[in-house]
Amino acid sequence: MASSNKATISARERVRKANAERLAAEQARLKQNEDDLVAFFNSTTDIEKADSDVEEKIRKIRDEAEEKKANAVKRQATAILGLKQRGESTSAIAEMTELSEAKVRELIRLAKPKTKPAAEPVAEPSPKPVAENKSDEAEQLAS
Repeated sequence: MASSNKATISARERVRKANAERLAAEQARLKQNEDDLVAFFNSTTDIEKADSDVEEKIRKIRDEAEEKKANAVKRQATAILGLKQRGESTSAIAEMTELSEAKVRELIRLAKPKTKPAAEPVAEPSPKPVAENKSDEAEQLAS
């Protein structure tokens, strides 16, 4: 009977040991899954940040390019205005620069200083005296 009891204990120990190993393997697998998922989502964040950085750099480069282009157009306009002020006709300037006459006129308008019409002074209305009581107000209205 003792050997049967030992066999039962031994079988239970083997089952417990097998269960413990299976649980340990499952825990290890879950931990590895968790680590891989953390790495995945961190990488996703890095990708989004890289995309955002690229968009920001592109925006800055575009802004700089637009500023450079605007400055170059202003220089073109100033040069065209100089030709016009020295007596060249719009058609002659267009021919020399290989621009349309409309574009030449546009650049001339751009280069001319903007003059705002002088604002007419607006007369400030004189303040009305404040009536101290109702009878004073009635007197002022009657007058």
